[in-house]
Amino acid sequence: MYEEGPALPILHKYKSRKYLQRISLSVVFVILIVLIASSIALYVNAEKAVLRVQKEADLERASQIQYNLTFMRENVKELLVKLYSAGDYNGLLFDSGMNYKDSVVALNKLRTSLGSSSYLHSIVVYNGQNKYSFQAGDVNKQTILDLYLGKQDKVPKFRFIPIIEDNYLQYFSMFMYEERKQASSASEESALIINVKPQWLFDNMEWINRQSYNRETNVYLMDTDGTIFGKNNQVMPDTWNLGDTINKRIQGTGKSKDLFFAGSGEEKQVVTYLSTGTEDWTIISVKSYESIMGSIKQLRNTTVLILLIFVVIFVGLGLAVSLRIYKPVERLLSQMKGDIGEESADDDELRMMSKMYKGVVDKYNFNKQNIAKRYHLRRLLLESQSFTPNALTQLVKEHELHIDVMKPLRLLVFQLDNYNELKKNYSHQECKLFQFAIGNIASEILADQYKVETVDPENNYVVVILSPKSQEYRNGEELEQRVRRIQAAVTQYYRITVTAAAGEVCQEAAELSKTYEHTLHLSNYRMLLGQSSYITSADIQENESHAELRYPAELEKKLIEQLKQGSESDVEEAVGDIFEAIAEVRYENMYHSILHFMTIIHQEMREMNHHRLQPLRMDIKAFYQEVLSQETLYDIRMLFLRELLHIKEQLKGSEEMKYTVLFDTIKSIIEEQYTDPDLNVQSIASRLKMSTTTISKVFKQRESLAITEYINKLRLEAAVELLEKEERSTKEIIVRVGFGNESYFYKVFKKAYGVTPKEYQLKRLSQL
Repeated sequence: MYEEGPALPILHKYKSRKYLQRISLSVVFVILIVLIASSIALYVNAEKAVLRVQKEADLERASQIQYNLTFMRENVKELLVKLYSAGDYNGLLFDSGMNYKDSVVALNKLRTSLGSSSYLHSIVVYNGQNKYSFQAGDVNKQTILDLYLGKQDKVPKFRFIPIIEDNYLQYFSMFMYEERKQASSASEESALIINVKPQWLFDNMEWINRQSYNRETNVYLMDTDGTIFGKNNQVMPDTWNLGDTINKRIQGTGKSKDLFFAGSGEEKQVVTYLSTGTEDWTIISVKSYESIMGSIKQLRNTTVLILLIFVVIFVGLGLAVSLRIYKPVERLLSQMKGDIGEESADDDELRMMSKMYKGVVDKYNFNKQNIAKRYHLRRLLLESQSFTPNALTQLVKEHELHIDVMKPLRLLVFQLDNYNELKKNYSHQECKLFQFAIGNIASEILADQYKVETVDPENNYVVVILSPKSQEYRNGEELEQRVRRIQAAVTQYYRITVTAAAGEVCQEAAELSKTYEHTLHLSNYRMLLGQSSYITSADIQENESHAELRYPAELEKKLIEQLKQGSESDVEEAVGDIFEAIAEVRYENMYHSILHFMTIIHQEMREMNHHRLQPLRMDIKAFYQEVLSQETLYDIRMLFLRELLHIKEQLKGSEEMKYTVLFDTIKSIIEEQYTDPDLNVQSIASRLKMSTTTISKVFKQRESLAITEYINKLRLEAAVELLEKEERSTKEIIVRVGFGNESYFYKVFKKAYGVTPKEYQLKRLSQL
């Protein structure tokens, strides 16, 4: 009997799996599309890149030609204005009768001016008074005069006008004339015309073209009429209708420079143009498309060959990848078959997915019912008084609520700690999952003694509704132990903490809304009792009975006093006293006290800054927002302590700076005025309008000398210097250095140096 080879089971498996076939075809199709699209994109981008480079090179070449054209025009214009304005040629231009000698002199000067530049061809002068014309250089002046006199519209001034004869550009002519209101025609207006050799410009264009990397480009010049001029001054035939095309593009798009294609097939050309604007000339670069794209076509042929090779490789690779991708699907299908049963073993993949979809729909319907259930539970919490006993019983039955509304109910509120940080680190959906997990853990731990329903309102807490399975609730310690287990489990599995508040037993379901409000109020005392706490009414009884709105005012005065004069430990103690007082009031008054405390600090800072050159710095707005984001009174206390110690540090630094400035001032006064016999502690204190005790204390702390000792030190140093360098009597030196008493000087000197001034002077002389 013929046995199947190893390839046949794989082929049979492939044929029996429609989804596998689609995967294989899709993978191969995607690979082909990616390869083809990549190849096309590569070719198109390469073509664009080559054309962009060509355009940039052509425009750069055209810009240089434009510069040379403008340079030549400006030079000719300058010469034209100079000649027209010079008085030497007024006779030729304007006199109705001029003698021959003057005419010869003027023409000789014109010929001299003609030789001043290599690109000047000739000069023509037309006298509108006597209709005479003169010329300098070999030129057919009648052609120029016919152009000037024969046109209905006046010839534009200061622009190059091409003069064409026998299909060749003979020269460029630039006209200068003075328009007169009384002149009835151009023949009555005198004109000066300078003719320029076109060969200079075309030779320059050819030289610039030769310097470029691409010498196969032809460069032309086109005037406003669309006439195109090439090398050798020849008027070029407009084979591709470039004149009309370029003028239409400039007028239609407003682009003074651009690239486009002309012709088709093998005669396709790449044309780049640059309009010189005010010059009325357009520079055109023309090159064969084939010569530009030769390397690109070679790239295209290579790409097609490589593409074919890759297609063969990737088709085989795609089939292998498809089988690998299909393995998880095959495992999933085998599991689904096992779950559904043997009757579905022959189903194809689509039918299997259909059954799975039906299961998803069933799950959706279940979730939809669950949403309705959650809605009614929330409504029960908020509007319990609106339900009649029959309506409550019907609600429990219809939505299969796991509570007994005929028995006393109790509420637990679990509040996520550090909720602001959780929102930063986790998405909204992840935070909702935390709440869902808390509800599940609570249901599991409480289910053996209570009927449990959980509600997660649109905020950061979870509400658990309890009804006992027995006739009454057990003692409060038993419930607290279970809540502690819930808190520990949440922390163990999710690394987050929750605070729990247990409301009082609600004897009637209609009173559930009031119990809910009370339990939420209990949860607010997390501020006092801290995170991960278990809060009951007994824990806050003293706070609720406290009638004061805020802490005593004496504590504020004590804090301000310690802030100005006390140590850091004194400030910390004063802050602690205030927050201990805040911890005794009701929750509503805690925030009132904290905001009042913040206002007092702000006011005190403003008052301090009113008398300071360097103000105390504190961002009160940021501090206010930071305080409001805290969840416990301890954290708020630490924030206040941090800011107050920062203020204390600023006060300390500014006090130290003040004393440093005072010391520098005292020292400067002494060093400048120690020779004054009246300089002493009292005079310095009077000058600074301060007490002698203050200035003496500040000076001695930094110099380790009393003010009087420092004055004597400077005077003695000056006296010693005079004793060593000048032959003066002791009395003169005493007066000069500021000692008012001779005996006091001797006493101080001997104490400092061990000898009298005379002995010191003799000793120094003997050493010399």
